[in-house]
Amino acid sequence: MTVSTQLVKPDAIPVLHEDSLHQPYFKSLRRALSALCAYYAADEKTEDYETRSIAEYFHQLLFTVEALEMKYAYRHEAYNSMWIDILGSGFPTLMVMAEISADLANKEQRLAGFPKREMLLQLSLDYMFKTGSEPEAILWQLAEISYLRMLDQRKVFLPYAGHAPERDASDVSGSKLRTYQVAWECYDFLTNRPYVHAMKFHQDAHEDVLEENPSLMQQVVNAIKAEGSKASDVGILASSIDEAVEWLHPKYLRRIGLGPFYTRAALLAMDQEDWEDAHVAVHEALTKHGTAEDDYMLFFNHEVVFSREQVVMKGNLLRGDKIREVFFLPEVDPEGYKRHASIFEPHVLLSHSMLQSLMQDPLADRIPLFRRAKKITYDERGGINVFN
Repeated sequence: MTVSTQLVKPDAIPVLHEDSLHQPYFKSLRRALSALCAYYAADEKTEDYETRSIAEYFHQLLFTVEALEMKYAYRHEAYNSMWIDILGSGFPTLMVMAEISADLANKEQRLAGFPKREMLLQLSLDYMFKTGSEPEAILWQLAEISYLRMLDQRKVFLPYAGHAPERDASDVSGSKLRTYQVAWECYDFLTNRPYVHAMKFHQDAHEDVLEENPSLMQQVVNAIKAEGSKASDVGILASSIDEAVEWLHPKYLRRIGLGPFYTRAALLAMDQEDWEDAHVAVHEALTKHGTAEDDYMLFFNHEVVFSREQVVMKGNLLRGDKIREVFFLPEVDPEGYKRHASIFEPHVLLSHSMLQSLMQDPLADRIPLFRRAKKITYDERGGINVFN
């Protein structure tokens, strides 16, 4: 089988059309995202809006990776290779994710251009019987049909997608403010990282009820999309949304950003001259302490910003006074302060056996944020354990 996978680095893009990267990379990424879905598990009985939204977005990301694995299983001259930002996020690039939107838009037209699947299966069997080799051109068509049939707007992780704001269940009738919740996903074009967000905001009660006024609702949706489709610092993001709509007051914003994602096979596929110390340390950790070829390390961050108080910004002859949020930034946490986050919590997901041995190794000190990170481990049976 011939596959098409590229690695992105600043000055050149080496192309790898072989199983050595494609299969182990996708196997590790699927395992990592499956574990992440287990960590953020929610079911139909879960009433918390934030929990349900985050779980939904991570399931979408896992489904999208499974679809991409099918799409790029066989090389075809009409396709670009799949690009992986291996020295940065470790995830597919935004270009790869954006192509899914185009494929969704042209899904039915593309499917209509292929022969019937049953015919392709028969041709494939005939070819293998006669030649003893795989008919890659036919297998590519079969994989493409399967990929296109998988695509569903409700199931894939897109460069940007969001829920409409919902009234918070704890909202008190007759209050001077209405409380809403909203969630969205984005794939940042600068860092090639997936992010999910959950935000609570207040609406001034003298305004029309949001869900009863389509124009006001669209104003909120547009503002969140304009500011939330890129991954600026979380405090700057909250301030930008606060500035965008006069009567909307963000009170709490939580963002989960994934990456970097490290696998041994992907790191070895790169020229080691491009490695930074973190890559060297992680590769050494995976080689020394990993027990399986598809072991991985996935770092992800929780960033929260919340309002400390409101202030009135004096206006002028052209603009009246404005009420603006002042967000809490802890000076005692330099990392959080640098990120404009009230709370900054790094996490790392790795195998349980690897964590046990790595914690005793000075090598761990060379892996950025590893000592501080909350550790989530997986075991051979798929179990998840959490260590603070």
